[in-house]
Amino acid sequence: MIQLNSNKIWKIITFFGWPWIVILILLILFLTNFDQQVAFVLILSLFLEDLIGVAIKALFYKPRPKPQNFSNFLQKIDAWSFPSIHTSRSFVIAITSCLFLPIFECIFFVILAWLIAYSRIHLQRHFWIDILWWAVIAIFSILVATNIFALI
Repeated sequence: MIQLNSNKIWKIITFFGWPWIVILILLILFLTNFDQQVAFVLILSLFLEDLIGVAIKALFYKPRPKPQNFSNFLQKIDAWSFPSIHTSRSFVIAITSCLFLPIFECIFFVILAWLIAYSRIHLQRHFWIDILWWAVIAIFSILVATNIFALI
C-alpha cells in the first residue's frame, strides 16, 4: 500500500493553483468551444489578479511563515508571503464557475479553492491574511472583467 504523509497530500493539492494547471484549464475551454463570455471573463480575471499580485509583491515585503532565501529580484518576489497568488487563481476559477456553470461544478471548484488556500497555510507558504486578501482581489478582478465584457 502506498503511504502518503500529510505534506505530500497538501503539496499535490497546492499544485492545482500553479499557472500550468490554469493554462491547461484554459486550453480545455478553447478546445471544447466554451462560452465566449466565460472564457473572456476567466482569462481577463486571471491576468488581472496575477498582475495585481506581482505588483503588490514587488512593492511590499512580507516574509513567508517559513522564510525563503533569494539571490535576485524574481526570487525575492517569490519569497514574499503577501499575497497568495495560488489562492487567487483558484478563487477566480471557483467564483467564475459559480457565476456561469452548473451548481455541481461550482461546488467542486469552491471546495478545491478552499483546499488550495488551506494547503498554502499548511505548507507554511502563507498566513491567513494572505489568503483572505486574495479572495477579495479575485472578486475584484472578476467584477472588472465582467464589466469590460459588458462594454464590448
